[in-house]
Amino acid sequence: MRRRVVVGEGEEQQVAAACARALRGVDAVTGEQLGEAALVERAGWLSALVGSLAAGVVQEHWNGPDLAQLACGVDRSGASLPSQGWMALRRLGWAVTVAEGVYVPDRVVRIAQEQAGRVLRSAWWRAEITTALLATWPADPARRTEAEWEALRAMLPDGPVVASGVLLARTRQIAAFQARHRRLPTGLTECEQAPGAGGQVVLAAVDKQLATLERCPEDPFHYGVLTVRLPTRSAPACRGDWHPVRVRFRLPPHVPATAVLCAPTLRIRQGRLLLDVPYAVAAPKPERVGHRPQSPSTGA
Repeated sequence: MRRRVVVGEGEEQQVAAACARALRGVDAVTGEQLGEAALVERAGWLSALVGSLAAGVVQEHWNGPDLAQLACGVDRSGASLPSQGWMALRRLGWAVTVAEGVYVPDRVVRIAQEQAGRVLRSAWWRAEITTALLATWPADPARRTEAEWEALRAMLPDGPVVASGVLLARTRQIAAFQARHRRLPTGLTECEQAPGAGGQVVLAAVDKQLATLERCPEDPFHYGVLTVRLPTRSAPACRGDWHPVRVRFRLPPHVPATAVLCAPTLRIRQGRLLLDVPYAVAAPKPERVGHRPQSPSTGA
């Protein structure tokens, strides 16, 4: 779905994002006109399915060895892992478990794996901080000495860059675990529960078999059209329970007419279906030596 913008000499591609609201759509199979409530309902079923599948993957691999395996960037054979989360999880053989009697297209499984991969990868930074804290656990967690602070900074992956507030919050978390269990935790995955991975649908992980995005032919400067397969029921049982839906939405005014629209992320907030739409534009490359001096204006 993603396309690169054409850049000229002295330019580079820059990506920004805009938020749009989906108000109406059309079921491409039945021709049914879908209002905002119907769109929210169908997109909510998709979001719930993706969130459930992704949470299962996160829960299954919420342990130190698996987090380290994903973070190291190579698979068991030594080959580099892909940057895309869903591809990395498939390379490692971390599958998604679908409930019996529920039909989920492979592209939807791919979204769940992508979201789970992002959650697990983002946890590694917290895991490294927790490991450093445990390795340099102070005599008094409420008041570190100068030497204890220096030892902790030396153990941290980013050293002095990590904010003190983050370290203090993690210290309180570990101290609370110690007070409950009368021992220190073994690492992050014992100190906190597996996080969720739902609440959104990342369409950047799929191709045109599940979703396409284009500018509206009738008014390409102001509207976009997203065509995405959505379930027609909360527990789809077969392929026929997934219908393509054309969603027309208004582009915010700050999106340039020449921008290339990229795959959006769907979110449901307060009964509204929101689309976070990335867009790419060509922009001048920043100069290494600073700002270019402006030419003096010539008066009349």
